[in-house]
Amino acid sequence: QQQQQQQQQQEEEGGRQFRDDFLALQPVFAQVFDNFDQDGGGTISREEFVSFVIAYAAMFVFRDQTPTVAFERAAAFVRQEASGQAMVNDMLTAMDQNADNEIEFGEFWDYFTDSRRVPKSLSQFNTTKSFVEYWSNRKLILGEDGSVVARHLTKEEEEAKQAKEAAAKKAAAKLAQKRQTRERVAKEILQVEERYCASLNACVSVFYVGMQEKGVVDDEQLATLFSNLPSLLALNTRFLVALTKRIVGFDTTSTVLGDVYIQFAPFFKLYTEYVANHSKANALLSQLMHSNSLKSFLDKCSLNPLTKGMNLASYLIMPVQMIPRYVLLLKELLKNTVSDHPDVPLLEQAIDKVDATAKHINQFMTLQENRQKIIELEMKFDVYPRFLSPSRTFLRQSQLVKKADGREIPYHFFLFNDMLAYASDMKLSSQFDFKLRRKMPFDPSFKVTDRGHNVFCIEFDKKKFDVVFPDQAEQQAWLADVQQCIHNNKGKIKKTKKDNKQLNDPTSDIFDIGDTPMFGDETPANNAASQGDNSCSLCGDVFSFFSRKHHCKQCRAVCCYRCSGHRIKGLRACDNCYCLKPPAP
Repeated sequence: QQQQQQQQQQEEEGGRQFRDDFLALQPVFAQVFDNFDQDGGGTISREEFVSFVIAYAAMFVFRDQTPTVAFERAAAFVRQEASGQAMVNDMLTAMDQNADNEIEFGEFWDYFTDSRRVPKSLSQFNTTKSFVEYWSNRKLILGEDGSVVARHLTKEEEEAKQAKEAAAKKAAAKLAQKRQTRERVAKEILQVEERYCASLNACVSVFYVGMQEKGVVDDEQLATLFSNLPSLLALNTRFLVALTKRIVGFDTTSTVLGDVYIQFAPFFKLYTEYVANHSKANALLSQLMHSNSLKSFLDKCSLNPLTKGMNLASYLIMPVQMIPRYVLLLKELLKNTVSDHPDVPLLEQAIDKVDATAKHINQFMTLQENRQKIIELEMKFDVYPRFLSPSRTFLRQSQLVKKADGREIPYHFFLFNDMLAYASDMKLSSQFDFKLRRKMPFDPSFKVTDRGHNVFCIEFDKKKFDVVFPDQAEQQAWLADVQQCIHNNKGKIKKTKKDNKQLNDPTSDIFDIGDTPMFGDETPANNAASQGDNSCSLCGDVFSFFSRKHHCKQCRAVCCYRCSGHRIKGLRACDNCYCLKPPAP
């Protein structure tokens, strides 16, 4: 009797716990209910209820089958067999308490919590719980007849679903990160421009104006040191205003910046003049630093709060670095802009335009360096060889052996893009290195032939000689360059009878290249036409408001003020004429 009482107490306690656990499933039942409520009306229609019964039958009646087969057989059983239809009608009648052919959640829940249907054992409870959890992780699809049919997700489908959700989540996180980075880059662009304009302003207001007022350097030296820096300050101040209007209140989804760069890109070519002058400015600054008065002045300027302890050279290099920096910042901004953003095509166009400006500056600097090499080379000749020309590029130089008429004589050969020249050594007592022997333009009479054995043959103006190289590698390098120059000059060179008369004059160029005559061979009118009246014939600087055009009174060349700052007998002279005919002491 005592054992029976203990067993009864355990059953009552287990029953209370069981009912509490079962009632805790109400949210899960609610989720199942919502799954079958396809139209979201808050009730389950008869067709929606049929899909529920199919699921119920698949879980309990055909549980020994695979999920797919179980659902197929359950659907056939419920929709086609009388016993299945009767089960639907019985359950629907039992649930539909108000007989409106619509089952509300209260009716749905009451049906399962009815004392006659609540399982009386833990095993039955677990089965019911498994059914509810089973359906809380399933999805519904429409059957062929338009009714709702429950379908089990295969393992592959479940993995694909999870992978898709993970990919979507990752894409959303990447998009959010990209937008944050775009905003950060935009703010960095503004900060860079603000610091740059502040630096230019400090350089102009402290160094430039200070030198001008104190008179520590003359006007020509001041122009060489700072070039058109005040113009660059004015330009970048306007650029900063335009950027500030866009970036303050920046919206990552709608704000565009590319059009601002497109608008200002043509004006960035002003940097060409500054960059071309930078090497001269550095050389002059190094020379002027020997002056104690200037050195003392610059030291005081560095103590000014605006300069932040930086010296003049540090400020003068900033504009040289700015245009390439614009390209890098724009590429970083484009990298962190989504593909459908309206700024993408504008940024791509802005990058092309600003990068073209940077390349233009680099090409101009390369041309400047090449011209400087030619000028330095010309200074080594006893007689001015007139190598310098706006279109001429110096390529290579080697000491080789000229072989002709049974004689072998060492010469220095100089290769330019439009001609080949060779010269002999001067005596050791001479202050010059070379004596020009011949200049051979790449006109139709010029031919080169590979003879092998480190030799190639040159034919020019009905004359022929061999050039002997120390090794095959150098011979092949020279041969390739000469052949390329000949190819590039086809159709460009014109010879005249006057040229043939000048052939034996080593100081004259015997040919014209297109519409760019050689320096000093033209009248002032032709000179202006050949230069397009807009650039210096010596350094190539484009004439502007700050770099005016001048004529050398000795050779009539069009020059900028930097290249024509000399005087011979009181008349303006360019650098070349001054080197050839310096004024008497």
